[in-house]
Amino acid sequence: MSADSTLARRAFLKGVLAAAPAAAACGNPQPADAPAAAPPDGAGPSSGVALWGQDLGLGELFVSANGETEVEAYIAKCRDHGVSRVFAPGASAELVAAGREAGVEVHPYKAVASHGGIRMYPAWSSNFMVPRFGTEAGRTTLDAHRPIWSHPQRIESLSDFLREHPGHRHRNRTLSDEMQPWERVFLSPGLPEGRAEEARVFAELLASSGGRGIQAEFVSINEDENGVTTDGYEDSIAGAFREATGRDPFSIPNDDPEWVGFRADCWTDMVREIRAAVKAVRPDAVFTITVINRDAEGYRPRMQDWPKWVDEGLADEMHLWFRSTTDIAVIERQARHMVDTVAGRVPVIAEFSCYHPGSLQTADAMMEAARASRAAGVDGLGIYRSHAVEQLRFWPLLEEMTRL
Repeated sequence: MSADSTLARRAFLKGVLAAAPAAAACGNPQPADAPAAAPPDGAGPSSGVALWGQDLGLGELFVSANGETEVEAYIAKCRDHGVSRVFAPGASAELVAAGREAGVEVHPYKAVASHGGIRMYPAWSSNFMVPRFGTEAGRTTLDAHRPIWSHPQRIESLSDFLREHPGHRHRNRTLSDEMQPWERVFLSPGLPEGRAEEARVFAELLASSGGRGIQAEFVSINEDENGVTTDGYEDSIAGAFREATGRDPFSIPNDDPEWVGFRADCWTDMVREIRAAVKAVRPDAVFTITVINRDAEGYRPRMQDWPKWVDEGLADEMHLWFRSTTDIAVIERQARHMVDTVAGRVPVIAEFSCYHPGSLQTADAMMEAARASRAAGVDGLGIYRSHAVEQLRFWPLLEEMTRL
């Protein structure tokens, strides 16, 4: 890292920390009667549907014959099929500007505190496709073929920040630096400098894109057989718990309620500081939070205490992501729980995947899920993600969803 970038980061963090309210220490959250922040002007669902998409490099699926750039062609297709808001990871200023011109809001999004891990990518029979993937012949071939996988390949990644600052890494009981297959690596919320780094990244993403808002996405975590995170044993959290309670986290079950609650409060500290940094960049930014669907008791053990976040006014919208779910009864029950818990304080958006294995990949199933969520009281609908929408020919489905 250059001296100039280090100085810039320090200056940014100084400004963010000065603007942010003092965060509570882990295990000592703000009082329940803390005033909730007012939602920004314009927050709430618009008349269309949301689409989680991608940015530049859209490829041959969005090559226009009339001189439009791929971004312009993509945004035009979104607009013409009822999409009023696009969420894109690392959204570029070009995508935001094209959206603004077409009346489509573009918001960047980022996975909160996700800083690497080991992905196991198998070799697939689809690697040997003869018709190109984006062609009609390729689509026909894939529709008739069940892809076969073979040997997995280990792909390891770790953010520059955690390579340079290993003391900020979230750790399990082994406290090992050696990553295991399928393991994700997260930045710990236990130290203020780490939380400030995550807040900085969110704020810079919003500033560089010029987006109307930004989304904090809570992805799958490392968890045990009981659905409880296995992380949080680094000294910044485990030591603070030991000091606060007189109990040793290494000597109690991972799902001990007090230990679970302490770690969850640390994550609330991080959410609070991310929001403050975002609002310091743009006070009227729409700050949305996405969590993967669970039954009511399943969120806090995964460090996603979103009812507290709503109580504290930390979210302008809550998004419930049905990532690998096709059970309509489950969708309606879990959507109703979020709607009832939020109780009208912020909009609730149901987000359906048609991309992940086990997700909603037929138009009938997607519409049934959308109707069930509307019946449960959600304020808006969205689909993850756009290249799956393209390949499944779901664009007309988006228009139909706008009429629910």
